[in-house]
Amino acid sequence: MLEIIIFLVCFILVYLLYYIVVISRRKKLDKLVNSTECLYLKTRYQVDVTKIPIKTLANHLALTNAFIMALTVLIISIVDNWILKFVCGFFVLMILILIFYHFLGRYYQKKQKEEKHEL
Repeated sequence: MLEIIIFLVCFILVYLLYYIVVISRRKKLDKLVNSTECLYLKTRYQVDVTKIPIKTLANHLALTNAFIMALTVLIISIVDNWILKFVCGFFVLMILILIFYHFLGRYYQKKQKEEKHEL
């Protein structure tokens, strides 16, 4: 039960922080298109992020990043050794980033293919 509470608190905190820092500020929202996340989606999955509404993209990125961070915290909270927590946290974080950005990239690829077929 404690792990679920840790996961939910971490998820909500990361999402709210991302929302306050990026989504609610117009200047930061405009710079989102040139962020590392968007560049990864552009280069790896050929997603045209300029055609996606910026608030929608920012919310999807915020939810994805919050889920990745919360799941990483949940997994490393199981480990007792501090050194092992750092090593495990690093590898878990990298694996989760690759997995969930793969899902996000495929989602946007399918949406862009559907839009091309509608035209």
